[in-house]
Amino acid sequence: MRYVRFRRGTRTAYGVVRGEEIEELTGDYLKGGRPNGTRHRMRDVKLLAPVEPGKVLAIARNYQSHLGKIPPPPRPELFYKPVSSLCGPDDAIILPKDSTDVHYEGEVVAVLGKK
Repeated sequence: MRYVRFRRGTRTAYGVVRGEEIEELTGDYLKGGRPNGTRHRMRDVKLLAPVEPGKVLAIARNYQSHLGKIPPPPRPELFYKPVSSLCGPDDAIILPKDSTDVHYEGEVVAVLGKK
């Protein structure tokens, strides 16, 4: 099952992809949203980042290729990324014009919450 978050017009919702359609949910799929009977064609919506977190914490200096000859820190170094830094699956990744040393990397995400 493929869950998505999407926007149609000014409205944002969650849904389940069914072929070329999205079956809309009553709420967030992480909080038990259920199908509400509304379907949208994929071409009529804009896919967004799959979740809308309250905050994003990341670990710095954990790739040797990023460190070069600098030794890694003795403990993980956390830093905050603004939620506005998230992009959807079809959004362009915009690099500043003066970027000269850009690295791509995969991301691992943990969603923490309460039952």
